[in-house]
Amino acid sequence: GTRSQTVVVNSSTVIAGLDGTPLTGTQPLTVSFNNLSIGATTYTWNYGNGTTTNASTPVSQTYTVAGTYTVLLSVTNANGCTNSQSIIITVTNEPAVLVIPNVFTPNGDNVNDVFYVKATNLIDFNCVIFDRWGLQLYSWSDVKGGWDGKTGGKDVTDGTYFYIINATDLDNKDVKKQGAITLLR
Repeated sequence: GTRSQTVVVNSSTVIAGLDGTPLTGTQPLTVSFNNLSIGATTYTWNYGNGTTTNASTPVSQTYTVAGTYTVLLSVTNANGCTNSQSIIITVTNEPAVLVIPNVFTPNGDNVNDVFYVKATNLIDFNCVIFDRWGLQLYSWSDVKGGWDGKTGGKDVTDGTYFYIINATDLDNKDVKKQGAITLLR
């Protein structure tokens, strides 16, 4: 004997998608979320701070305590298929800090030979060095970089030089500093 049967399978895809702006910053940090999901009929938001909602439209959250928060969106479609996605929110309790020396001695003794700027909580950094006539001598765009007292591979003379620092902190605010640096060999 032969037996046949027809099975109808309905398939539909559900994709969870979310983003948040900003993803990092100092406390209190207010984050706006967007639902980018496709094919979902139900939504469960867990904002990582004890707040949950079941709405398709997410609610902005203010994170008042420093830490790392995992925001999770779980979605389901009409056929019961599920999917989820998460993002990480990082909240610090310290604003951007720049420590800028006023003297350095690039004399080859391996002590204070490079003009370094120490910085925390920055997402972007640029420093430009000028002579007293406004001629640009050197620049770098990584906070781990620095100036060794040379331009074009040659030592500059002892004297006063000027710096302009343009940076962006974790809250996307501009940080601008300018001043003088004394170079002694």
